[in-house]
This record gives sequence, structure tokens and C-alpha cells, in this order.
Amino acid sequence: VVTGPVGDRLVATVIGVGNRWRNDDGAGPAVVSRLAARWGDDPRVRLMEVRGDVTEVVLAWGGADITWIIDAIATANAPGAVLEVDPHHLIGAPRLGGSHRAGVAEAIELGRALGRMPRELRLLGIQGDDYADGDRLSPAVCDAVDRVVARLDADLSRRIRTPPPAPSPACADVGGAQFRLG
Repeated sequence: VVTGPVGDRLVATVIGVGNRWRNDDGAGPAVVSRLAARWGDDPRVRLMEVRGDVTEVVLAWGGADITWIIDAIATANAPGAVLEVDPHHLIGAPRLGGSHRAGVAEAIELGRALGRMPRELRLLGIQGDDYADGDRLSPAVCDAVDRVVARLDADLSRRIRTPPPAPSPACADVGGAQFRLG
């Protein structure tokens, strides 16, 4: 936890993993898009969307105090469930990702091999329901995106010591595809 002013140094990286054109697999990018409304111009926060490219994930997470990775998951949980996954338990476990070939576990393995792990790594999985072609989040995943955005807004505000955020527009209120701004 940051105990003093942070100036302009990089405090947090949020990486949304997924494919916007595979419905619920776009949950990670949807979170990043929503956070961009408040944090997009703040030099202390890096927001990244990746489609599952392991190298891109490893390169994106360097230099921050904390890295959050948000990804759609396909497990036996109810659609819209949000799970925090211990990164140490991912190695050798079945892949959790939605529709992309490479997953977060592969990025962690590569990061460890290269000596490029973030100081603190937190993983949030959003249980998807529909991974077919399309650009709409299912209602349960849209609700989960709202909860994750609120959680990350609060965490970022605490770490950077800013006032609590004004409520972000609800997922369904963003316009166009449910996860796009504007």
C-alpha cells in the first residue's frame, strides 16, 4: 500500500485480456474501457487491452506497484461470477481464459523465466456465458464488469490517494456495444 504522495510515477497497470468480437470474452477489455473514462489520462495508471498475446502481457506489466489482469473465464461457475485467482496456482492448472489460445498462466510462466514479474499481481476472472461471434456482453457479465470497475476504481483511488470516483456509467448505458465508450 502506498503511504505517501505518488507524484507521476507508475502505480498501477490494468490489463484487460480478451477479444471484443467474441461477446463475453470482451469482459476484460470492457473493464479497461470503462476505467479509461476516469483513469485514461492519469500517468500513474497504465490501461492496456490485449487479445491473449503472452509477450504483450509480460511487456505491459512492468514497472508498476501492482498489476491487475482481468480476463473472461470458462469454468463451472454461474455466468457473471467474479473470481480472484492466485497467480501461483495457475501454473500447470487447466486454462481459465475465454476464447483465446494463450492464457494468463503462460504469461506468468514466461515472466518468471525472463525475470520480469510484476511486484504485485492480482488476477480477476469473470465467468462468461456466450463466446460466440459478436460484440455484446451477456447481462450477467455486464453486471460483473460493473462490479469489477467499482472494485478497481476504489483500489486505484486508495493507492493514488484521490477522492472517491464519481459513479461510472453502467455497462448497459455506455452506448454502442456495451463496453465501448462514446
